[in-house]
Amino acid sequence: MVALGTVSMIRTGIDMVSISRIARLTSRHGDSFAMLTFSKREWAQYAKRPAQIAMCFAAKEAVSKALGVGLSHMTEEGIPPTEIETLSLDGKKPEVVLTGRAEALASALHLSQFELSTSYTSDLAIAVAILC
Repeated sequence: MVALGTVSMIRTGIDMVSISRIARLTSRHGDSFAMLTFSKREWAQYAKRPAQIAMCFAAKEAVSKALGVGLSHMTEEGIPPTEIETLSLDGKKPEVVLTGRAEALASALHLSQFELSTSYTSDLAIAVAILC
């Protein structure tokens, strides 16, 4: 936890995803969707669990929004989803690991701490990211 007096910038992002939409994408596109969107560690942890896959996707979107860009495989401005990794280690809250352009952008913005909160209902997954 950071004392508020020591934080130079706080950035937030939020995203909500339909679990059934993500389930359809994984069913229809399988490995190709997974390879473009999730790290191998994420897919190993969340595969066959649509609510968790949706929460992971929402978390990636929330982090990318907090960084001030979107997720994208195609544009130079966006961040590939695989560069934002969210893993729940030992059943604890999800942790954020950045690589590539996502890591470089966070470093340029002097962001080194990442907090993530996720939840879901029967068909919606939501994630809130706080970066400072």
